[in-house]
Amino acid sequence: MCGHIEIGSNIMRDKLIFINSTLDGSVHEIVDASMIEVFSGIYDTVIVHFLQKRSSIIESLSNYSNNVYFLPSKNIKKTGALKDLIASVLDAIYLIRADNNTTIYYSSVNMFSVHLINFILKFLNRKVIICCHSELEIVKKQSYKKTDYWSFLIKRMFCRTKINKNLRFMVLGSFILENLKKYICEQRLIYFFSFEHPYFNVRNNLNHIVNFSSKIQIGIIGNISPNPSRGVNNIKNFANQIKGYDFIELSILGKIDANSRVKLPNNIIYKNESNSFIPRDQYVSMIEDLDYIFIPYPEDSFSLSVSGVVLEAISEHKPVLMYRTDYFMYLIDKYGQFGLFIEDYSISDLVIALQDQEQYYKFVNTEKIISKNIMPNNLQKTYLDVSPYKI
Repeated sequence: MCGHIEIGSNIMRDKLIFINSTLDGSVHEIVDASMIEVFSGIYDTVIVHFLQKRSSIIESLSNYSNNVYFLPSKNIKKTGALKDLIASVLDAIYLIRADNNTTIYYSSVNMFSVHLINFILKFLNRKVIICCHSELEIVKKQSYKKTDYWSFLIKRMFCRTKINKNLRFMVLGSFILENLKKYICEQRLIYFFSFEHPYFNVRNNLNHIVNFSSKIQIGIIGNISPNPSRGVNNIKNFANQIKGYDFIELSILGKIDANSRVKLPNNIIYKNESNSFIPRDQYVSMIEDLDYIFIPYPEDSFSLSVSGVVLEAISEHKPVLMYRTDYFMYLIDKYGQFGLFIEDYSISDLVIALQDQEQYYKFVNTEKIISKNIMPNNLQKTYLDVSPYKI
């Protein structure tokens, strides 16, 4: 349970409204729940607006203090752009109803509401923060189809639209601000600030004992799709490379679409046959049986966003097999090595490295340190240092 943070003799006392009218189900559930926990130790009152289909999941992820109030909205039955448009109306209503002393935090970028919020702030004196995720990667695109209105609206907001003085965008890692300099002019960068991605694991007892005399269990977690940034080709190549090594078992635990599945070799085991996200208790039980987690994202991905999957692997204390993305290098530079870069090894040398018990437990110990550092209660002071709105 979180308490207030004392800064000298001062205690931050104010209200924050936490809003996500766009996402439902388990999308971004951990980062949203973690941010709620960060805020619960900083603000007197945290009011959370989710869709009903989502709020029960978030509430179950952590034991919040008694200053967090969940006020869910009715679910939006529409899908696609129409759903986003309706969600933007809800976002606007919450903004208009808030008072000037309240900080409003939107936990994701809605292509419509980001423009609507920016417009409304011309007439209202509010303190607004919008958290950026993978949509920020759109600024790297030189061109896109004329019918791709999502890319048009998102890139226009980040690169061209005049940003209101009371609007700030939060990114989840300082490396993103450095990379943004390549795509956004310095005058616009003042509207962005970075905060470390908080992440908590609701389970206290983790199994760190690995039996290297039996099969080495390597699992792939998260969502797998044809999107090149999700690394389907890397999964295919790695699965083909380990054929013939019968003591290595590669499995997929997360959601995978049918088109991606047919492209993959037959030596992959599918632990999740539902073609959708499975219940979290079942999911983490599968992760517990793994020795390593393979994250297939290619090197050119995650230069302007972060990966919840790698934080999940770290929080479960499972060493990672990975490629050199900017985000993974940022974490390693900050905390230390927590896994192996596949491109550094021939397959025979990699197999030997996988069986190195001393190295394995060094990775686990590093992950324990990272897990502690990114717990929400350990990042509250950091948030006070970087927040654009001081109380």
